[in-house]
Amino acid sequence: GTNVITVHAIVRDSFSFSDTTPSTTDLDVEDMDLHYATLNSDEGSRQFTFQSYDMSDTAVKYLLGYTESEEGNWFEAPAVRPVQNFAIQVLTRKLDDIPATCLQWARCKVEITKSGTLGKSGLPNFTFTCTEVVNLNAQGAAVPNHRFKFVE
Repeated sequence: GTNVITVHAIVRDSFSFSDTTPSTTDLDVEDMDLHYATLNSDEGSRQFTFQSYDMSDTAVKYLLGYTESEEGNWFEAPAVRPVQNFAIQVLTRKLDDIPATCLQWARCKVEITKSGTLGKSGLPNFTFTCTEVVNLNAQGAAVPNHRFKFVE
């Protein structure tokens, strides 16, 4: 079956994109002033991050692998939780004349870390670092991974 988790309490203005462009490597030789060749060395990446204050039982158990004892103590997993692939859907709220948006990614490598403060001036939170990975159809061909639509 498919596991679905809804993460609430997204930290305001924490959602950001950080795409990188493909990179190249220039090859130089001693007897020429111009580059001898330029090689494509990296395909680049599409990445986004966001944070959530959602430290509910469900989020802590599923995202960080914590377990609860009969005495009510919470124990973290003995090892750091591995990076996982998730399908992700983000729903924004309507803001004045800007319509709500539904953004969807079919496959993302998701790294989840715990950060923040604990006290009167802050709360602990999850940081989600999501990197798009190739999305393949049944024949093994690459197909689009991301889509969005405006919703009313």
